[in-house]
Amino acid sequence: MRAEPEFGKKFCVNQFTQLDIGAYIRFPWRSKEGQLHLIVTGELRQIYYNSGEIHLNLVGISHEYGDLEEFTFPSGFEVGIVDPKEPGLI
Repeated sequence: MRAEPEFGKKFCVNQFTQLDIGAYIRFPWRSKEGQLHLIVTGELRQIYYNSGEIHLNLVGISHEYGDLEEFTFPSGFEVGIVDPKEPGLI
């Protein structure tokens, strides 16, 4: 039995299922060139698994519709679960 995502807690990306679509997540990210270190917050829209990697497609938190951004994580990577009603989030 898997643990359910909880606001303010870390959650392992390889535990996400279709039931978690719509969750708001936050994680640190480094640009491909390594020049930018960012904190990404977005709404989970799609999940893909392949050969030890997890691909999460997110949409920006203030955009109900729009282009998805894909992020690839190694198995075991943890993200924070964010309350969409958090002050200042949107």
